[in-house]
Amino acid sequence: MSKETARIVAITRPPDSDDLGLGDGLRPVQVQALSRIKHAGGGIVAAGVGHGKFLISILAPTVLKSERALLLVPPPLLQQTKDELAKWRKVYPVIDGLTVAAYSTLSTMQGRRMLLDLQPDLIVADEAHALRRLESARTKRLIEYFKTNPAARFVALSGTMTARSLKDFSHLSELALRHLSPVPRTFRSLRSWSRCVDVRPDEPPTAADYRDIKPLTERYQKKARAAFRERFSTAAGVVATTSQGYEGSLVFASVEYDLAPVQQKALDDLEALWRTPDGRDLCTAAEIARTRRQILTGYYTRWSPMPPAEWLAARSIWSKAAREYLSRNQRGLDSLGLVAKAAERGIGSPALLAAWEVWEPVKGYPEPPTIAVWLTGHVIDLAVELTKSNERPALLWSESPHILEAIGDRLPCYGGGMEPDASGEASIALSRRAHGTGRNLQAFADNITIGLPPSGAVFEQLIGRTHRTGQTADVVRLYYMAARGVGVKQEKASLKRDAKYIETMTGQPTKFNSGNWLN
Repeated sequence: MSKETARIVAITRPPDSDDLGLGDGLRPVQVQALSRIKHAGGGIVAAGVGHGKFLISILAPTVLKSERALLLVPPPLLQQTKDELAKWRKVYPVIDGLTVAAYSTLSTMQGRRMLLDLQPDLIVADEAHALRRLESARTKRLIEYFKTNPAARFVALSGTMTARSLKDFSHLSELALRHLSPVPRTFRSLRSWSRCVDVRPDEPPTAADYRDIKPLTERYQKKARAAFRERFSTAAGVVATTSQGYEGSLVFASVEYDLAPVQQKALDDLEALWRTPDGRDLCTAAEIARTRRQILTGYYTRWSPMPPAEWLAARSIWSKAAREYLSRNQRGLDSLGLVAKAAERGIGSPALLAAWEVWEPVKGYPEPPTIAVWLTGHVIDLAVELTKSNERPALLWSESPHILEAIGDRLPCYGGGMEPDASGEASIALSRRAHGTGRNLQAFADNITIGLPPSGAVFEQLIGRTHRTGQTADVVRLYYMAARGVGVKQEKASLKRDAKYIETMTGQPTKFNSGNWLN
């Protein structure tokens, strides 16, 4: 047994205490979470929507006796959080030194100055999945702060702590719990465990990987994912809920529409040539999937202004060579970034390295902004019609600001930086990226999307805006538009894999699997 596996297996958790000096009125899960945060000196709260994470986030500084705490929230929730904080200060002993800021602030020089000036002894991250990507500026700045301030503590809260991999939150668990983290802290064990439990591991698990996690599977007499869930949910400083905050029915139903001929041709060219309608070559599966969703909606994006011809030619050469290299599924090289790093070190096929020689001198040219080129507007027209004619006020979710622009004044539209009308008195259109996390939209019970959300974690968050505590309707519905003859079979299969992973890893029932799929 490796030292790291032995450490994780040996973690114990003291009994919960309700003697927190916070008064009455807290839910049992809130008391439990605050007790565990107090004992561990930090915490991971993997609780589904509607379990009262807000009060946990503002009272964690109190139980940890913090003097200068920073509460991070998604930008669209900043004002809502400040308003709620002012209200609950009158009820519970919230510390005076609690500052609320948006995650986006961390990505700026202002954010760096804020951390230096505030010097928080505790950082609380609400909707902590916003820190999932290690390569993002906000996550790098957070980790940099803890490296220079190791005595500072951390609490992370999210209903979708993990989406597809242990690596989604291993760094958050490390910051929050240090030696008590139930997630491997060493690169070697994290790599081995990830290969055994992730949805899409970088490589298939080896015999050595199974040996590393074997003590955990033997202890709990379960397969790797389920064994990790047991270890995670029983670790010190961790709360992982296993019930939904609202038990009403959930129904998913598709609404079919026909593709315009121009859409069908664009889709055929995309699948055959990996090329956009304006001739731009794509390289990665993520680019293909994003462009496919756009075309099914009725548009695609192109650069404006167009980059220099030299850059376009070099990019096309590199894209084709890298795509060919990726198609061979080279060991350990499963993304464009990794292929580029390999080529930079002189590693790769002759064709790849020759393409890199063409691309490397000009790759620093910044990609210009994009504009939408509309192939057809009939899909948007149908979405608006469905929303306006729905028997109850509904939410029309947009994946792009281009869609909100196309809707125009036919529905009230709320993009980033806008506070949506959450009264539920009239149908609205709103940005999924800006408002699909953290919002309390239970005054609505019907949702409409063009296609399905792109991942299981996104799906859970979006549906959780309406299928949550406080919902008074007996049934919450999602109507998802699907192109006739194309459908969403592939997307549903991917979401199903994600949902199975989330349920097995966290014990939290997913909305994807608990809902009734009518078609």
